[in-house]
Amino acid sequence: MSEAGKKKPKTVKSLPSASRSKKTAQSKMQGEDERKKIEHALRERVKELGCLYGIAKLEERHEPNLDAILQGAVELLPPSWQYPEVTCARIVFEEKEYKSPDFTESTDMQSADILTKGKKAGVVEVYYTKEMPASDEGPFLEEERALINAVAERLSTTAKRMRAEHALRERVKELRCLYGIAKLVERHEPNLDAMLQGAVELLPPSWQYPEATCARIIFEEKEYRSSGFKETGYKQSADIIITGKKVGVVEVCYTRKTPPADEGPFLHEERALIDAVVERLGRTAKRMRMEDELRAAYAELQVERKALQESNAALRTVLSRIEDEKGAIKEAIMANVDKIIMPILHALESEVEPERKGYVRLLKRNLEEITSPLVNRLSRRFLKLTPAELKTCNMIRMGLSTKEIADIRHVSPATVSRQRESIRQKLAITGRNVNLVTFLQTFNVAAPQRGQTGRFGQDGPMGDSASTSELVEEATWNIPLKYEEG
Repeated sequence: MSEAGKKKPKTVKSLPSASRSKKTAQSKMQGEDERKKIEHALRERVKELGCLYGIAKLEERHEPNLDAILQGAVELLPPSWQYPEVTCARIVFEEKEYKSPDFTESTDMQSADILTKGKKAGVVEVYYTKEMPASDEGPFLEEERALINAVAERLSTTAKRMRAEHALRERVKELRCLYGIAKLVERHEPNLDAMLQGAVELLPPSWQYPEATCARIIFEEKEYRSSGFKETGYKQSADIIITGKKVGVVEVCYTRKTPPADEGPFLHEERALIDAVVERLGRTAKRMRMEDELRAAYAELQVERKALQESNAALRTVLSRIEDEKGAIKEAIMANVDKIIMPILHALESEVEPERKGYVRLLKRNLEEITSPLVNRLSRRFLKLTPAELKTCNMIRMGLSTKEIADIRHVSPATVSRQRESIRQKLAITGRNVNLVTFLQTFNVAAPQRGQTGRFGQDGPMGDSASTSELVEEATWNIPLKYEEG
């Protein structure tokens, strides 16, 4: 076999070995490319996770400062995208912008909305400043879409939570303000000035921006100011009303411009708070006024009471003197009657004709009745007795018979008898075993106290109530006389 023939088979056998080597090289290249792709994807995912983790750390570090969190988040976005060297970002939230360094708008943009309470409150935007190769969403990857959506959702959740916490802190401040005013009322009552000055110092810390807040209360032309008060155009106020009239005002001012809110720069809740404060101050001031008036009225009443007690003491002294004088006058009259008039009547009785002796006796008995007037007592006790019946009662008590009374009064004995019967009825002794003469002569004896049973039964002539002076008078002038049975 020739040498050429021997080498030919070796050449044929070397062809498969070269093919395998080529395939191996290709496989290695493909593996390397795959590894690079996986490493690239892994680095991208690490960047994305680093972005989300960085936002979480921002929340821990800067809470409750939402501005700082949003500014930090927008700076974390460019390094997390596929081409960080040509990437910039912007976050717009409630009309405020937060931008990454060297921010420039371009046509290649990826965005996601920030939602709060179901409404768009802002947007997250990522831009490429140069044209880059096309990918899943323009030049952006699917994973970058997922990342920007996750960032927008995380910022939305953070904003809602921080707003809720902020609102809760504001409500706590408002409650502390109202509680502080209640404590001031307890501590300084009834010192209205101290209470109002304390209240005006409680207002600034209760508003949304306490470092830029001052307050003033004007009440009945007196001013109470917080420290560093300065009146500005950023003012919220409410009137203090008492019984339908304005007596003062509460004012809260911001000393610098602050972001707009529900009522200028002020919140709805701050309007509710200032209204609650003026209502509480008005109610407290009204009550303090009433208490002051009550104390003044009580003091005046005590003065009047003391003056009245002194007047009563003086009046009792005067009445006591009058009673003494009345007693002296009564004794003088009795002495004059006994020593002067009665002897004259005794002498006159022996000188007049027998038919006129009755007149003298009647005169003597009437003189004896001067200090114990039966007629007055009867007329006070029994208002139904007529003047004629009262005269007849007086004569019956003196022991005059029916005929003698008729002769003296120039009426018939029958008329006197009818009057006697009428008197018995009006004195409520008709049908009782009571002698009229005896009744009239003992009329002033054993008069009971109010509510007790009288001599002739409950609510009878002797059972009605009588004043102390009447009882004393009746007990004093019971003069027994001889009489003829009538």
